[in-house]
Amino acid sequence: MLMGQPRGSPPPGSPVSNHLTYTAQPASVVEVHERRLERGMYNFPCFVVDHEVPHGMSGGPVFCDNHLCGIISGGLGGQTIVASLWPVLLTEFENRKLAS
Repeated sequence: MLMGQPRGSPPPGSPVSNHLTYTAQPASVVEVHERRLERGMYNFPCFVVDHEVPHGMSGGPVFCDNHLCGIISGGLGGQTIVASLWPVLLTEFENRKLAS
């Protein structure tokens, strides 16, 4: 599920309004890149979904089974590139107090 503000939203840096609406769009994963995507400047773990999102939705959350799993990072020929959050969630901390 891709989410983001619709086109015509206030520009970045504008005060956040309590009246913002968000769009939710279903999508399916078509490619998984565990280290990086060879095309473009996506030098991080990511996946590609089969739905193009409007310009301005970069930075929007992506959910799978009601869990945050990625951040919209860009578009590529009718598809959307999503930065994967799974590697970050699996990070082990040296300071055990931070991990609890």
